[in-house]
Amino acid sequence: MDLAQGVRAAVARDRQSGAYLGTVTAIDATALALTVDIGTGTPLTGVRWVGSYVPAVDDFVTVLRAGSAWIVLGKLSKDLTGPGFIEQTAYIQPASWVLGGAWTDQLPPDDGWDWLLAYDSIQQGSDFADEAYGMRQYAAIAFYQSVAAQIPVGATVTAARVRFARIEAIWAGSSGSSLVSPVISGHAQATMPPAGRTPASMKLAAYTDWRPGTLAVGQAVSWALPSAWLTALMSGAMTGLMIHSTRVDDYAWFQTDLSGVLEITYRIPA
Repeated sequence: MDLAQGVRAAVARDRQSGAYLGTVTAIDATALALTVDIGTGTPLTGVRWVGSYVPAVDDFVTVLRAGSAWIVLGKLSKDLTGPGFIEQTAYIQPASWVLGGAWTDQLPPDDGWDWLLAYDSIQQGSDFADEAYGMRQYAAIAFYQSVAAQIPVGATVTAARVRFARIEAIWAGSSGSSLVSPVISGHAQATMPPAGRTPASMKLAAYTDWRPGTLAVGQAVSWALPSAWLTALMSGAMTGLMIHSTRVDDYAWFQTDLSGVLEITYRIPA
């Protein structure tokens, strides 16, 4: 074979060989052949696979051309065509809500607050509740199980929101103004507060009376949680959220199973 013949033979061999990366899009179990998308716009059909590989649709694979045949050598450990991560959202509900109330003539220095577990609804603000006592003031406390433990190890948190849902009054009386904002503070309580403990005494100084936005009765909305609040919740320095206001125009009812829900979006490696 002269030099020219050798060059032509080498070129011919090169045209009949090569390796590509692709995604399995279909499996023909009868013909024992795959369809593989290698990103050229025209998928490869009739592709065989080596005996050690068990094909599955969406596998990211190495495809080798041997002469006129295409052969899948196996699945790669990572899909190199994607963004390199998977994004997910964890919805973390409070483990419990506790509702507190006190008649206005029993507020400090009398410390007349009473607390009980809340199941369906919670309140905030002040409302005229009984002629014999006058105004009654309300607050509610959400407790969470460890927030950090509910996010996968190694995940990168990209966003966090908190959701509240406003409802009609459960008892006879006012549902509040047409638009009301939850007045949110952070707390570090570990258990239900004892009788007499005031909401103001439990608020964390750096996380107090945040008004994220207004709600109409029957509306549910989530708002971006300040990054410092998320950091405190993740570290355990903050164990939950509280809604509380002394104002009449902040009086409102909220639904427990839809309020205080944390929506934490994070990324994990693909």
